[in-house]
Amino acid sequence: MTASRLLTLSMTAASAVAQCSWSSVSVSSYGQGCSPFGLGAALNVSASLHVSQCRLDLDVTPTSGCCGTAAVGTVLALGFAPVSVPAPVLGAGCTLLASPGLLIYRSATAGSTFPLLFLAPQLPPVTFHVQAASLFFSSSGPSYAWVASAGARVDLH
Repeated sequence: MTASRLLTLSMTAASAVAQCSWSSVSVSSYGQGCSPFGLGAALNVSASLHVSQCRLDLDVTPTSGCCGTAAVGTVLALGFAPVSVPAPVLGAGCTLLASPGLLIYRSATAGSTFPLLFLAPQLPPVTFHVQAASLFFSSSGPSYAWVASAGARVDLH
């Protein structure tokens, strides 16, 4: 590749980056997560905005419970409205707190970060809702059990 093509590509990339209309992200929790089988595990949802790449990462951090408990994988529900719907498939007392317009699965071996690329950097401020549920393996108690996070409202400004 010639030097002029490299310069053109880097100028194009810099121009695209400069157009990212978001400069900050905030996350606020609502509702209550659940760990129906007493695994002692919890999920935390956080967000980080990479303005230089116009990319938002959602991080779902499982905290291990007791007695040989480990996350196997995580499902992230993203939507534009909060909801409050019983979710007995996750366990007694669990509630779906984000409208699931999009579901994304990530195995624990792939890490806890869900990178979300925004291809249209000129969108206005946006708010959406997320909730995570991780499947845990436990060497004591039930072999597999779900743990759900609280709902999280994500505001991009």
